[in-house]
Amino acid sequence: MIVDVLRLAALALLVAGGQAMAQQVLAVSEESMPLQYTSHGTIVGPAADLVRETLRRADLPFEVRLYPWPRAYAMAQIEPNVLIFSIARNDDREQQFKWVGEVYPAEFRFIKLKSRTDIVIKSLDDARKYSIGVINKDITHEFLAKRDFSLGQLDITANNDINFKKLVAGRLDLVLRSKRALDMLCLRDKAMCDKLETSYVVKEMKMSLWMAFSKNTPDDIVARARTSYNAVRADGSWNTIMLPLSH
Repeated sequence: MIVDVLRLAALALLVAGGQAMAQQVLAVSEESMPLQYTSHGTIVGPAADLVRETLRRADLPFEVRLYPWPRAYAMAQIEPNVLIFSIARNDDREQQFKWVGEVYPAEFRFIKLKSRTDIVIKSLDDARKYSIGVINKDITHEFLAKRDFSLGQLDITANNDINFKKLVAGRLDLVLRSKRALDMLCLRDKAMCDKLETSYVVKEMKMSLWMAFSKNTPDDIVARARTSYNAVRADGSWNTIMLPLSH
């Protein structure tokens, strides 16, 4: 009898442990200073802090990791219980994820060398004449591909740094990136920044960055995170967490 009771208790612990592991959330994104980045071996930044606060209040066990964007994006499309953050929300992605809450608004622009006075862009179609650096599987890549910009015209790389280096080296005509990415480049490398300027703000790309769960994440986990996120917004914590981005 005692043995049976002990066996049942052990089984209950195993089930409970399995359920806890099943509810473990893996929060993923890319290195993108200042939103989320690695400093001295620790993932920091307002977006990462917002995700942590949201999941902590939802009482969901979690881990935050940063990967190259194509890998993070693929994980969020395939695996359960994956929360991808700082992802641009648009019509094409609307049904691919379970959206939780906004991280930060984004504005995108074509960036060129100041010395390239021959490059003049007054509309999106004007950019079709030039080579453009974008990040693989990123919103910039998807946006231009959907609008039939040719593969030969798009230079698809893994991150912002590669694109900006190619631009300064004269191997690209333009880079399509957010204003925040350009601002952070200027903080890190003033010499490079002084060589660059905005050529055209892409009005068609005005959108927000969000956090979102993979489609096969259980609805109860998503609901808990949404409720928690709404509380973070309601009590003013979102403003406090994201304050560094307003400077």
